[in-house]
Amino acid sequence: VGAGEVLRDLLSEGGPVPAVRLTRIFRQARESGVVTNAHRINEGQHPLTQGLKDFFLFVEEDTEAAGRLTVDVVARR
Repeated sequence: VGAGEVLRDLLSEGGPVPAVRLTRIFRQARESGVVTNAHRINEGQHPLTQGLKDFFLFVEEDTEAAGRLTVDVVARR
């Protein structure tokens, strides 16, 4: 049994936490990988992970390693 999809359940339509969907993107270049992937994710598609200069995806299964990676990215990059 896994942790489930707690955030999705909380934010689902009619769920206990009100939510809004952001549809306008500000402060990004039109051809930005951030913009491209924001649209892909909103459409239920996986983000593009290669060939983009302004979008990075870090994958880490181990929660402690993910925490260290997050600190590293925020503090040093």
